[in-house]
Amino acid sequence: MEPSGSREVVVVRVADGAEELAVLQALNVSPRPASGRNVGQAGAKVVPVVNHLVPAVCRIGSAHDYALRVIDVSEFLAGGPGRSEQRGCSDSCLRHELAILPLAGVTDQAILLTEHLCGGAVLSDIALYQGLPGSFRKVLVLFSPQTPADDFCRALALLAQHDVSFGVLSADDSDRGRLSLLKSLLFATVEIRDVDQIEDLASQAIVDRSITGATGGPSDRDRRILLLSGHGNSVDLGGRGVVICPRTRPDESRSPGNMTGLYPCFADGLCFRQPLFGRSPASVEGLSDPALFRYPVVLLLGCGTLPLDDRPFHRSGTILWRMAESGALAAVATLGAFYHDLNVEAALLSFLLDGHEFGTAVRLFNAWHRASYGPTSPAKEGYGPLVAVGHPGLRLKSSLIHDLGAFRTEEDFPVSIPSDAIPFSHKGRAILKFRSTSVERLPMALHAPRPLKGAAISVVLGADDESLIFVALQTDGMTALEEPVELSVLPRQSFERDLATLRDALPYLGFWRLLLTAASGPLAAALGPEGERLVADIGSLELESILLGYLSARPFEKDGALPTSSTIAVHMLVMDRWRNWQRLVLDAVCLYVQRTGGFLFHAWQKLYARSCSDGGHQKCPSCTRETSALSYHSHTDPSDRHQILHCTVCGVLGELPPAIAVRACDPIEACHGTLTARFEIKSERSASVHGFLTLIRESWFHSLHDTVEPTELIIEAGGERAFSISLPISGGLAPGLYPLVLVGVLNGGLVQVRYHVSIVNTI
Repeated sequence: MEPSGSREVVVVRVADGAEELAVLQALNVSPRPASGRNVGQAGAKVVPVVNHLVPAVCRIGSAHDYALRVIDVSEFLAGGPGRSEQRGCSDSCLRHELAILPLAGVTDQAILLTEHLCGGAVLSDIALYQGLPGSFRKVLVLFSPQTPADDFCRALALLAQHDVSFGVLSADDSDRGRLSLLKSLLFATVEIRDVDQIEDLASQAIVDRSITGATGGPSDRDRRILLLSGHGNSVDLGGRGVVICPRTRPDESRSPGNMTGLYPCFADGLCFRQPLFGRSPASVEGLSDPALFRYPVVLLLGCGTLPLDDRPFHRSGTILWRMAESGALAAVATLGAFYHDLNVEAALLSFLLDGHEFGTAVRLFNAWHRASYGPTSPAKEGYGPLVAVGHPGLRLKSSLIHDLGAFRTEEDFPVSIPSDAIPFSHKGRAILKFRSTSVERLPMALHAPRPLKGAAISVVLGADDESLIFVALQTDGMTALEEPVELSVLPRQSFERDLATLRDALPYLGFWRLLLTAASGPLAAALGPEGERLVADIGSLELESILLGYLSARPFEKDGALPTSSTIAVHMLVMDRWRNWQRLVLDAVCLYVQRTGGFLFHAWQKLYARSCSDGGHQKCPSCTRETSALSYHSHTDPSDRHQILHCTVCGVLGELPPAIAVRACDPIEACHGTLTARFEIKSERSASVHGFLTLIRESWFHSLHDTVEPTELIIEAGGERAFSISLPISGGLAPGLYPLVLVGVLNGGLVQVRYHVSIVNTI
């Protein structure tokens, strides 16, 4: 896209659109063709600019190290300087690369200006793209507020279907429309030294006057990307105490005739986002006008920040429309719902700053995002979630990415980088790049020492399937970093096994909440005052909400995102909490058995639906004869299922989770004051089983109960496990049959099986 390899621009100052057209015609810009390209001679770029936009164009060009000369239109038309200069883009840069697609509502003059600025084939219809040579891998889509949304969507869907790099630009004959085209298409490369975020706008030092009136030399913000994330839409976006809002300056958008399609704050000044930050709705503190941005690239990572129609929001009230006045050459906007996290931020910045053209970087990000996070809105159409707003051939040059070379084998890991050797930017950012052709499938993890924030993503690119790993790091710039940054091999299967176990347990969380923590819950009532502590401890773990949030984050399951040491630490905390929860629930069940001498299903079976169909067959946990099982399920969650069985031969009665079978290996006998029981548990569940089991010799009020510390058990998915439990027997018992109950909590499901054991001598 670099104009003839030159950074020289001749600005022809014109009074209005008529003079602009005269200059374009004098530059031999041909009438709009159905397809083809317009390529002129080498030399400086010559462009007509309406008089009052000249300061803005010159300031933007100077900020990015372009040399601009300004001449009057009379001098140009008389054959003065500039007339003999370049009349289009260089043949070497754009031939057979760029197609220009103007959608309905774009004026001929806007198309002529676009064609002069960047050359390429102008298509009268999106369908013509399919007939172009395969070398046309970039498309610039021009749209206007009058473009029907269906036309816009159809164009984006077809380009995404052909895996084309594209950018979109609003083009009309207004001053904003002209400035949007000029700044986006004139300047081909941008140097990026750092990244600002939404909280940086809270400082008044960040905000300049409107770019259309700004003067002075380059600013640091001319070399930074502005990354905006938060809750928002095409009109406003708020987060971290700042609201990006285009209503902060009086202009034509607030006139009575233009109020349709705008929030009432454009009329009464009451902002509904301000109370979210503890401020009055009438306050203007923290409001930032997009027209004042001096950042060359702005990432709008809210929801639906690219409007595809002039409804429901009025175009004059959108962030992108106001940014047309700013110093932004390009933006990345979202379609539909979009969720932002550190992995998303790392991926987008890495693709943008790794030397890819702007449209290609966004296309690569979208492919990575769909593979890692799954389809997002608008999934049906197959495009998005991000759209490049600007020239697809724009290049961002940056020193933020540091290539650390290639790694070939597993023996190269772990990779350790001393923190003090990482060249962080002024804002504390760095992106490390690793390359490999042999370990791209190796599961890895990132260790970023505190207080360093880090995220790592992986992507396979190129015909040789080269695997790239980008590690994005950010420090607060104040705390010394003593530990190194490391990439290490991760035993991913063990973490995935844990996640499957947690998901398998989810249906039982509501079951225990109903029995234990709900007011007047049947189990809580039976436990009495002695069980109040247990119930309080179980509730304080808040396991249900923690598990739901943790599993929704899909840790260890995003193929394009590497887990971090923080992720692993959180996983360990969640598993410890899950383990403690099961142990506490088991304690509550044991207390119930000791207090009531009954079965827990007496407390819940009236609240569950008994299956009218055959509940299946289970082998008796004692004599192994097959017996029918009664099946129950929750009215609110059919996956919360329970089975009750009663052997008509040996009298064993109990409850087991579905797809889990228990068998006593030998006759259970008491000898010399100790009862030893050996069991086998077989699981046919699709997830591994983790839990605790114990034995209780019930006294039936003839003596105290005999209990033993629970045994922790892990059974692989579809596997079986043998174990034994030794239970000390109280002395002085009267001889006879005593109930022995195997009690356990496995993946949240209850095991309660009552055997009868003959005890003759307890000495």
